[in-house]
Amino acid sequence: MLAFDLVFAPRDHAFTVVPHFDHWISILDTLKGLEGYDTILIGHDLLTDQSGFDATMAYVRKAPARRSAYL
Repeated sequence: MLAFDLVFAPRDHAFTVVPHFDHWISILDTLKGLEGYDTILIGHDLLTDQSGFDATMAYVRKAPARRSAYL
């Protein structure tokens, strides 16, 4: 799967510039539900697997609180 900047490897920092967190999670849920692949090509690191979906969703769920702390 080609996910580019939508998915990050579990060890990576996800860029959360714009606050569309719910939409991002919705897209990740949809992609995670697709079948027929084991490897995900992401935008800023080596290949990852489906654990990248869960890691990115966990990160993005925490992002609103982190973001508001800096505004």
